[in-house]
Amino acid sequence: MRFSRFATVAGAILLAFPPVAAQAKGTTTTTTPPCQSLPKAGGAYLHCSWGGLSLPGFNFTSTNFTGTDLSNANLASSVMIGTNLTGVNLTGAKLDGVISRGIVGTPSSLPSGWKVSRGFLLGPKANLTGDDLRGIDVTGASLRSANLSGVITGGIVGTSVALPTGWILAAGYLVGPESILVGADLSSADLTNASLHAANLSRADLTSANLTRVNLRDSTLTGATIASATFTGASLAGVTSGSMVGTPSALPNLWGVQRGYLIGPGAVLRHAQLSYSSFIGFSLQGANLTGANLNYSNFNGVNLTSANFNGANLSHTSLVGADLSQASLYKATAQSSNATQANFSGANLTEFDFSKSVASNSVFIHANLTKAIFSGANLTNANLSNTALRGVVLGTAVLKGLLATGTSGTPASLPAKWVVRGGAIKGPGSR
Repeated sequence: MRFSRFATVAGAILLAFPPVAAQAKGTTTTTTPPCQSLPKAGGAYLHCSWGGLSLPGFNFTSTNFTGTDLSNANLASSVMIGTNLTGVNLTGAKLDGVISRGIVGTPSSLPSGWKVSRGFLLGPKANLTGDDLRGIDVTGASLRSANLSGVITGGIVGTSVALPTGWILAAGYLVGPESILVGADLSSADLTNASLHAANLSRADLTSANLTRVNLRDSTLTGATIASATFTGASLAGVTSGSMVGTPSALPNLWGVQRGYLIGPGAVLRHAQLSYSSFIGFSLQGANLTGANLNYSNFNGVNLTSANFNGANLSHTSLVGADLSQASLYKATAQSSNATQANFSGANLTEFDFSKSVASNSVFIHANLTKAIFSGANLTNANLSNTALRGVVLGTAVLKGLLATGTSGTPASLPAKWVVRGGAIKGPGSR
């Protein structure tokens, strides 16, 4: 059957055909044979000759194409959910970006690198976003440039001709960026150089796995087993962890494991329970510790620059010589702590509670101390120059040797005989 004419409406190619007349009891109606009408979801188009047809982006959900010739057709970005492709000729068809699942039957032919497995069309540039691909057979399929974001895998059979950059097939799992590997058994798997950016590895078994130079940025490892795993050269910034089991055989420099958490630069430790921990030898530069419980912990000499401690509990901690420059401690609590010679330059200490703590010889230059509480704190020889002091409570603080020039705002309270004059805090023994 040849189409009689073509028309374009709103960028889509429509096909028009001469109607077929039908008579019944003195009335005349017109019907269009299925193969002469534009295919749509739920329709039946059996044994049609549609080679070269252009139908990009069409919805073919539950459409029956049994025996139809779609060779060299443009079906890019089409939706094929529950579509019947039994005996369909798809030789040379353009399937880039096709969304599929629940495919019925097997086509008589497919473009190179494509196949149907467990109801999915697998091939180059296929859109498999978020699909459950457990148990598929990828033998002979090319998934180069396919969209695999958020796919769930496991028990995969065979080997793929090609995979997108950063993806590998390991232990029956497709491993790559944003992949869902919750509870995956990757023990002893070789994941060297794989990209697991933003992947979910919660409760995964990584025992003795090789994760050398793996990109794990922004990934989730909560509840994962990491005993004897190798993380040499791995990128771990933004990783979320907790309740992990075991000790890895190797980690990147300045990283470690404490109480089931991965500790290091850029680590995500929101609401982590890390009381009585020692962070000496690690770096928490840029880490997110919002709402974390860190009381009685040791941060002596630790790099905490740009870390987020908003709402965290740092009471009774030791911060001697710690670098907290540009850190944020908004509404954090550090009562009865020792921050001698610590660096708070440029830090956000708004509503920070430092009551009964020690910060002698510490530096607060350009810090925001708005409404911070230093009741009973020891700030001997501290430098508060160029700080914002609106509403800061200093009434019972020890300020001997204090240097505070170029400040802005008015403190809520100061010790007896101390005043703010010209942006400088002055009193007995001040510098």
